[in-house]
Amino acid sequence: MIPVFKPHIGSETIKAATDALDMGWLGMGSLVKEFEESIASYLELEAPRQAVAVNTCTSALHLALLLAEVGPGDEVITPALNNIGDFQAIGMCGARPVFADIREDDLGLDPVRVEEMIGPKVKAIIALHYTGIPCHIREIREIARCRGIRLIEDAAHATGTRVFGRPIGAEGDLACFSFDAIKTLTCIDGGLVVTARPEEAARLYPLRLLGMTQPNERLYANSRAYQFDVCGQGFRYHLANLHAAIGLSQLKALPTFIANRRSYCALYRSMLDDVPGIRTPSSDFADASMFVFVIRVLNGRRSELATHLRSRGIDTGIHWVPGNRHQWLRDARGVDKLPVTDRVGDEILTLPLWSFMTPSIIAEVASAIREFFGKASTLARPAVLKGQALLEAIKVSGVAPYRIPISGFRGVGLRVVSMGDPLPGDVKSLTEWRNRNVTSFLSEFVATEERTRNWLTQSVARDPSRILFMIEEEGKDPLGYVGLAFIDWALASGEADSVVRGRDGQPGIMAAAMRTLLEWGRQELGLSKYGVRVLSDNPANQFYVKFGFKENRRDGLRRDESPGFVLWRGVPHGAANDGRWLIHYELIA
Repeated sequence: MIPVFKPHIGSETIKAATDALDMGWLGMGSLVKEFEESIASYLELEAPRQAVAVNTCTSALHLALLLAEVGPGDEVITPALNNIGDFQAIGMCGARPVFADIREDDLGLDPVRVEEMIGPKVKAIIALHYTGIPCHIREIREIARCRGIRLIEDAAHATGTRVFGRPIGAEGDLACFSFDAIKTLTCIDGGLVVTARPEEAARLYPLRLLGMTQPNERLYANSRAYQFDVCGQGFRYHLANLHAAIGLSQLKALPTFIANRRSYCALYRSMLDDVPGIRTPSSDFADASMFVFVIRVLNGRRSELATHLRSRGIDTGIHWVPGNRHQWLRDARGVDKLPVTDRVGDEILTLPLWSFMTPSIIAEVASAIREFFGKASTLARPAVLKGQALLEAIKVSGVAPYRIPISGFRGVGLRVVSMGDPLPGDVKSLTEWRNRNVTSFLSEFVATEERTRNWLTQSVARDPSRILFMIEEEGKDPLGYVGLAFIDWALASGEADSVVRGRDGQPGIMAAAMRTLLEWGRQELGLSKYGVRVLSDNPANQFYVKFGFKENRRDGLRRDESPGFVLWRGVPHGAANDGRWLIHYELIA
């Protein structure tokens, strides 16, 4: 069964957790301080704005409401399309939620409806950034400012989402974040309150620790006082070192998590936008940190589609049953003024999305949806995709092949090598060429077809910064292969990877293939700089120099041999080598 969620727990996270356990201080301590400082830096918080870590986002929301002086008899405006944790946090203060309707475009609060629901008992507004797509927060911030009402941004889905160039939390009043087991960044469980007021941060410290006047600096040094005072109500809401350690390891990978989730959402859209009977999100995801991908199933067919997908081994979810449908909240103010929420609540369906899922899974889900609605499966309109989204799309196994014609060579083009289920002919050719050119690689060994297939399906397919193409002439065996690797989207750079001649073809075909690859990378992926690494005794050095690549460095190599395997290792600058160098070239496109 393809799940809706799957956390990414890599070796770095496992090591971080093990190290935290070995430290021997399991409660709140030095790693919590480090996590607060690191997440504050990531969110671009500027003094006096501060981040205070807690154990869950529900705890964060409860504390934020207390800072807003919400108490018994008060009201808090919130969307009904929201997690039950928000409603419970309001109830924990003795207050009641007031439901304002949402917008059709982003499924976030409609500022016009918020204004309509403000009454004398309203003390705060909770604005949710649903699925990670920012709501119309600038208008809501202005309403709250003009009315003197505290605004809490619920960023449980949106760690890393940017609004007007700044991360959520970097501006505004109060913001709350979630790091639970299924979020983009997980601490297993964790939350965060961001406040712009230092005196409120000072209030949060005892509030999260049972009201105790434990000095923060002592706790952050993995120590505690055994004599203290309790000056008021407090809660057991603190974050533990173990969870902070996991969060720190995840934070290092968060930009990559966000980037590949954006590309997966764009890929979903490209494959589903033309399907009648559903609506995909209107966002281009450029500024969004996506937690879930939600479609709307029209004409009352959501249950049918979910059942169909389950029969195909695909799980789905609903985020969420609107709050006005829960027995506890049916008497809340505003329950009868939610036409958009009521309609959307019957339509939303959450599709599988997680960090480092493979494009082939997205293709499988999209194909099953297209099958249900009677639409043929296809790689939908690659022209609408650019950059990372396009790269992910054309790596998909089981859909129409992606091919780039080579100008000036009739019937010759670059065909993407299928990663999920590579063609036997491709595996055979790649294996033969690898063995024929074995001394052109830093690692020398006898390749087998099994080893080549594993390399394609496990290494290349899972690497979001790499793609491989066959140089193919119609009706004939491939001529060779070219590829790109180490693509850095932030730097708009990449490396020409494994440019290998397989057999002789038309004169100049390898140069034309290389030129086509680099131009495609410039126009379609947005790359402006290329690198390449070549062994000093490889004749291909002249090939790259003719292309305009400039040498910028060479590293000495030393031969390291074991049975059946030779590895050429780099040596420190100036150290003795075995007469061989790795030359680094660069080309500005």
